Amino acid sequence: MRPDPERATAVTRDGSTAETGRLDFRSTALREIGDVATELDVPQHVLRYWEDKFPALKPRRVGGGRRRYSPKDVALLRGIKRLLHERHLTIDGAQKALREEGIDAVRYPGAVAMEPELRKRMRKLREDLLAARADLAAG
Repeated sequence: MRPDPERATAVTRDGSTAETGRLDFRSTALREIGDVATELDVPQHVLRYWEDKFPALKPRRVGGGRRRYSPKDVALLRGIKRLLHERHLTIDGAQKALREEGIDAVRYPGAVAMEPELRKRMRKLREDLLAARADLAAG
């Protein structure tokens, strides 16, 4: 039986294989404007317009000037759409939000909001690890 090329597998510690789920090629692949427009439910010309208005958005260009969007580009586009359609900002307002809040806050709004809590948890984990290391060294 041939493995399904769209299924991801991993080798476990005992040498057997385990299925880890479907591969999501969209998470790493460069994507065409049509695919991104469909995913975001906006026309292609809107993506091109946003490219002109938001300098942080710079998709790669391949043969013939065709655009290829990285996962970060798509996340930024999703954030721009959120600013314009959910927060009802104008283009100028969205540009200001990008400057003031930062690109990552627009790309990944939930992650940035969690950052202080994550830093606190990381400090606690580090302290616990250092204490455990000291205990082991003391014997």
